[in-house]
Amino acid sequence: MELRLDSNVFIQNMATNGGALYLSNKQNYGKSEERPLNILNNSFKFNKAENFGGAIYSEFDQLHLAVTSNNNITYNKAGIIGAGLFTPSLVQRNLFNVKNDNIANNTVNSYINNYSTKPSYIMLNTTSKEGTFNITSGDYLPLKYLLYDEYNSVVEDITKYYSEIFLRIELKYDEESTRIHLFGNTCSFNNGRCEFNKLRIFANPGVYFFSISIENYNEEIKFNYNEIIVNINSCNENQIKLYGKDDILYCENAKCNEKCPVDNKATCKPTSKDVTKNDPELNKCECNIGWEGNYCTKKSYINFK
Repeated sequence: MELRLDSNVFIQNMATNGGALYLSNKQNYGKSEERPLNILNNSFKFNKAENFGGAIYSEFDQLHLAVTSNNNITYNKAGIIGAGLFTPSLVQRNLFNVKNDNIANNTVNSYINNYSTKPSYIMLNTTSKEGTFNITSGDYLPLKYLLYDEYNSVVEDITKYYSEIFLRIELKYDEESTRIHLFGNTCSFNNGRCEFNKLRIFANPGVYFFSISIENYNEEIKFNYNEIIVNINSCNENQIKLYGKDDILYCENAKCNEKCPVDNKATCKPTSKDVTKNDPELNKCECNIGWEGNYCTKKSYINFK
């Protein structure tokens, strides 16, 4: 295929995809048939695509060979993403180097979105270096996943086109008979972010592994992070061991009556390790250092005499 675009002006064109230029890949061109591809000194301005690629939409897998320079791709619009340039995938082949041209101020619903691809991979946004989390049974484990395109940009899905992509989390354990209860283990993407704010895990102490799946999307999206490990630990000394459905252990922080100032002056603790009921009237209100009295209302002083 030979393509020579030099000193052209593409302005106020409209299409479903590729407002000014749509390059398909319906025919495979061998190396012997390669022809010059030059896109130089062109202006793409105020073009509009109903869906993708306000100025240019490309599926042409030799466009990366094009010589491009001094093209201005500005103030174009798209209805979904890729207001300036868009390719579904394989950006290293289907599009030219965006650094050689002026691509700016292209928008989707007034938000800047100069170039994009379909969703490519998902990453877990976490400060955990090893991808390991330590919790007790019954704890919440908030997680955030980010959806990226092939330009390594978060898919800012202003029009919510990809909002029906769901993630589902399950836990794996070596013993198949192990009972696990998960709550809040699904979420959908909103502006490229899928947040598990109410993920709650009930499981007996042990080492578990995340199994995460994508729902409502048939194209490939990779998971770009290490395996996630969840250590379910035994209850700590300030928690009470309780058993729920399927005899699964879970931990509750000891509750004391309203007179116990647990925010800063006291700590609520169970009376013993064998307590099986979280009763505010039975649990112990223990004063923190510097406080004393029945309900820790008096400051304690050290007598140095």
